[in-house]
Amino acid sequence: MAVAEDLSLKLVVLVLMTLIHCVNMVQINKHEYLRLRNNMLHKEYQMRLGGKIKLSDAEQQVNSILMKLKAKELDIARRNVTEFPPAVHFFRAKALIDKSEVFSMIRNMPKGKLTQYSTHD
Repeated sequence: MAVAEDLSLKLVVLVLMTLIHCVNMVQINKHEYLRLRNNMLHKEYQMRLGGKIKLSDAEQQVNSILMKLKAKELDIARRNVTEFPPAVHFFRAKALIDKSEVFSMIRNMPKGKLTQYSTHD
């Protein structure tokens, strides 16, 4: 059994070394690298929840404001983790959520057309 494991490990190492050698043989210029990188990042962005939704101009403006508020709150959280709701107990976080500009904005947003079909009493 130990001999088989040793051979498997040697095979894995050999394959990895071969792959590394092949990757190092491929020359790619900076422009091509950046193009491929941006393409991969764009595809990854589209895989996010709602990544394929096209926003209107007004929605893009609102999203821009929301993202700036979010960045501001995350910046505050980086400087003081006790001001970041996910990092603290809910009883402490509730007050932070209530005074959050991001959550306030989300609370006041229209909820969409499907809410009129809610089956809850």
